[in-house]
Parts: sequence; structure tokens; C-alpha cells
Amino acid sequence: PRFDALITDTCAFDALPDVLAALAAGERPGLAVRVDH
Repeated sequence: PRFDALITDTCAFDALPDVLAALAAGERPGLAVRVDH
């Protein structure tokens, strides 16, 4: 799997389990992760 974007905010790593779950399900999450501070 190829990630479309780099995660630059460490808070975004909280979403990694969801991203990996989506990849395992054959989906392309595209790392469209919103990090609200």
C-alpha cells in the first residue's frame, strides 16, 4: 500500500489503527485525517 500523504503531526498517529484497519479491509483511506487542536 502506498500512502498518499505524510503524517507530520504526531497527534495524527492516533488514527494509525484506523488507517491500518482500512488497509486490511482493502480500502484506500488516503490518510485524510483531520487533527483538531
